[in-house]
Amino acid sequence: MIEVQNTLARFDPFRATIAKYKAEDASLVFDLEDEQGMKDAKGYVKELRGITTAIANVHKEVKADALAFGRSVDRLKNEATDEVNKMINPRANAIKAVEEREYRRMAQEAADRQAEIDRKEAERVAALEAREAAIAEKERIAKEEDDRETRERAARIAEENARMAAENEKLRAAQAKLEEEKRALEAKQLAEEEAQRRVIEAQEAERRRIQEEKEAEAAEKLMQAEIEAKRVANVKHREKIEKEVCNALHKIIEQYDDHTCSFNVMVAIRDGKIPNVHIVY
Repeated sequence: MIEVQNTLARFDPFRATIAKYKAEDASLVFDLEDEQGMKDAKGYVKELRGITTAIANVHKEVKADALAFGRSVDRLKNEATDEVNKMINPRANAIKAVEEREYRRMAQEAADRQAEIDRKEAERVAALEAREAAIAEKERIAKEEDDRETRERAARIAEENARMAAENEKLRAAQAKLEEEKRALEAKQLAEEEAQRRVIEAQEAERRRIQEEKEAEAAEKLMQAEIEAKRVANVKHREKIEKEVCNALHKIIEQYDDHTCSFNVMVAIRDGKIPNVHIVY
């Protein structure tokens, strides 16, 4: 039983904390119409919610450790949570009411703005229709008062239109001529540029041909020089080897009579006494 009491005592700090907040809560006043007041109220409610969260966490731990007195833990948790909720709910409801009122106010302002826009648009359309009606009435009166002047004015307008059409035709002809001359000049310039390009390409091709011929000639001379160097080197090498063979043969021949010379030369070749000469078996 003592162990159970010790386990339940884990809720004691919350009682002290709740008592502290309850003592302060009655004197706390937040101006929810003020931005800072609203911010402070939300922060205070957040602190209280933190207590309920901590209570719930301890509840889970205690219940897991000792299922036998779980109902007692639940009761303590519910009592503590109810005490905190008694402080949370009035303020949370007040905050919600202010926020909902603000939402309604903003919606009403939006509706009022749209109504004002619609009213101004209706006034604009009505004014436009009135102006159009006034113009139509003036035209009708002018037509009725003086058809002759209307016909003469139409004739003068037609004459002016014909004159302007003739001038426009002359202007279009002049512009067409200028365009044709411009295209001819551009074609001439392109032809000259093409001819110049071909001359430059021909000169460049000739330069490359001459350069390639020089490079081929130089390569041919280099190759011939290498061949000659190899040939000379080969002749000197052959002469050196043949001289060494002859010297070795002379030494062997001087040591033996003529009837044993061939055999002794063969033995000397077999025994490797004559350089660069070998017997293939």
